[in-house]
Amino acid sequence: MNPLVPALTRAVVGLGLGALLLAVAAPRAAALEPAPVAIRLTTQPPANQIHPFPVTAPTHLLIDVADATGAPVKDAVLHVTLKAPPAGRLFSTGFPIFEGTTSFSFETPAPEGRADIVAYLPVRGAYAVTVKAAPPEAAAAQMRYHTETFTLDVPENAAQVRNAALLLGGLFLVGLAAGWFFARTRLLLLAAESQAQPVGK
Repeated sequence: MNPLVPALTRAVVGLGLGALLLAVAAPRAAALEPAPVAIRLTTQPPANQIHPFPVTAPTHLLIDVADATGAPVKDAVLHVTLKAPPAGRLFSTGFPIFEGTTSFSFETPAPEGRADIVAYLPVRGAYAVTVKAAPPEAAAAQMRYHTETFTLDVPENAAQVRNAALLLGGLFLVGLAAGWFFARTRLLLLAAESQAQPVGK
């Protein structure tokens, strides 16, 4: 008997078993992949109407999770992280202990595909909102969540801008008046001195 026949037989059997295992594992791997979801973030009030310190009212972060057809993902699981604005290169936010810190990070369900999270945004700047979302079956299997990071630009408090402009304008006017007063006084003194000089013999 040719000694190559058993070796070839084992090779053919091994290839067949490998193909069978791949055929069985492929559907299971596909089934374990979480369904794609779309995450949308809106705020109430809108970002350009949020008033930082002093905070007059909380901001609602409205997070919607939808599937590929646009339908809400029932009982989705969310992990939400809010990070405060970093320190500015030239100007501080006015609250340095808060700059660049993580305001909160927690997991929450979205029974109807929406979560309403209450947040306080005390300083101006760009907040980073990171949302990880997964359908309930994917979360239960501890599979990878779909992640989106949103930038929430909060403008400076309009009242503070107005007050700062009034203060700078007032200081400018005071400086202008003081300069005019001292310059005029100096000119009057010089004129008086020139008149008081004795006439040369």
